[in-house]
Amino acid sequence: MGGRTQLLYLTSLLFAAHASPPKCTFGQTCWPAPETWATFNASIGGRLVAPVPPAAVCHNDRQLYDAAACEVAKSNWTNSFWRASQPGGYQDLLWENGSEQCFIDATQDAPCQQGLVPYLATAAQTTADIQASVKFAAAHNLLLVVKNTGHDLLGRSSGAGSFGIWTHNLRGISFNDSFTPTGCPATSASPSVTLQAGEHWIDVFRAADEHGVLVVGGAVRSVGAAGGWMLGGGHSALGTLYGMGVDNVLQLTVVTADGEYHTVNACSEPDLFWALRGGGGSAFGVLTSVTYKTHPALNNVVVGILSWNGPTDEDSNAVSAALVKLMPTITTTGWSGYFNLNPPSLVEKTDALMIHANSPFGVDITAGNYTEVNATFSSLFELERGNVEAKYLVFPSWYSFMENIILQDVIIAIRGIPSGRLLDADALTNHAEALVDLATATPAGGSFNFVAGGAVSTFDPDSVALHPYWRKALVSYGIGAIWNSTTSIEDANAIRANVTAMTKELERIVGEDAAAYTNEADPDEPRWREVFWGSHYPRLLEIKKAIDPNNVFTCNRCVGSEL
Repeated sequence: MGGRTQLLYLTSLLFAAHASPPKCTFGQTCWPAPETWATFNASIGGRLVAPVPPAAVCHNDRQLYDAAACEVAKSNWTNSFWRASQPGGYQDLLWENGSEQCFIDATQDAPCQQGLVPYLATAAQTTADIQASVKFAAAHNLLLVVKNTGHDLLGRSSGAGSFGIWTHNLRGISFNDSFTPTGCPATSASPSVTLQAGEHWIDVFRAADEHGVLVVGGAVRSVGAAGGWMLGGGHSALGTLYGMGVDNVLQLTVVTADGEYHTVNACSEPDLFWALRGGGGSAFGVLTSVTYKTHPALNNVVVGILSWNGPTDEDSNAVSAALVKLMPTITTTGWSGYFNLNPPSLVEKTDALMIHANSPFGVDITAGNYTEVNATFSSLFELERGNVEAKYLVFPSWYSFMENIILQDVIIAIRGIPSGRLLDADALTNHAEALVDLATATPAGGSFNFVAGGAVSTFDPDSVALHPYWRKALVSYGIGAIWNSTTSIEDANAIRANVTAMTKELERIVGEDAAAYTNEADPDEPRWREVFWGSHYPRLLEIKKAIDPNNVFTCNRCVGSEL
């Protein structure tokens, strides 16, 4: 056992001896009486709601059937904005239903159970609502979960019989051309945007475009811009230019376990500021706003759409492996993007989306001259195995690109789990074929998100809580599995176990030191402390114990969840 691994192992044993008492959930005698809830509801202006699975309106069970509402639910079932607007809605149905039933594709008489949806929740509209809710949860030792838009792949924002805080209604976007974090010297001023917890990235990109600036953000339009994306690190196709989401945070506001409201930055509560930038989940409090650094608007965005389909699966995979091997080179010249792989026999062709911000190729492409940009991918064309084609587009701004090309609903209202590892140049160069084979052997396919390198690698690995491996990584590689509502619990559990087994195979290929992106990792990851945070975990755990000594905030594989 290596030194770092041994340290993490001994740390976990030390704190396991001081385990927190079990949380109180609905149905237990410790659950507050109706009159207690009524008093609490009055104290927050009547904002206590009883969330249900969104399919509940399509079932007789619990007397919630409503034909008109059922049609609305069915027509919007895969609309991520609609799901985000439902207090009981989650983008991944696994964390909505758990092992219980309430399915949109079932009959009207089929059961509709609560699943993992909180039994009661505060639909917060003010910071005061959140403060009161945290204090109430702490006073009654309730299982407390925090939900924003429901883009949660690890089951951290739901829980059977839980009490929830729903931050989706906290809205606001405010730009400042010369922002100084509270308590910091005026010399630290920089342009910024402050986002309230409920804002979606598509709205932030639109507002930034109108303001003539750029914000480093996520690639899915309905993801919350001031929630779990940032807390997990926040990768972005703009990372090569300006770093991870956490590298661009200037200030945060948060409600901690004692119900107090904190303004947190490098000058005020620096330990908590460090932990919140990459510490993952709601382990340290309820985030209410994030202030990000803004950057000058881009000159252009060049998009290359590469497509190939070889005469055999081996030919197609050879092109895929060649692109993987090319990534260490093209990321140094500012390219980023997303490359999804499926078994070649299941798709007509394989596509890769290549992104080049502030590209020198823009003028030539607009004029119909592709010689220079094609040279970037010459090694693919020269293979002559996959009928490689390239199409190039030029967009005037980041928002126009995101609105037209990338910000679409993906993997919404499915049941499944992800897994993956970060890949450095060595893994991409020396294990490309094995990585492609693993992705194409996986029923749900695999993905190469080349969102690191460049500026991401220039930040001090210890400047934020993010796993230090990010500073040498170039790609976030993903695999996973999905299943449907008719899959038995036994079969679903077997599928989950197989994903963990595939992750072990991935680990064998790229090495045990490789980290995972915490927002897109295996929710059953056995080595989660080391894989999610590495050498940063002991410090994170100390901060957790200091800021939340009674473990008010707990969630799946979050800092301190073993306490």
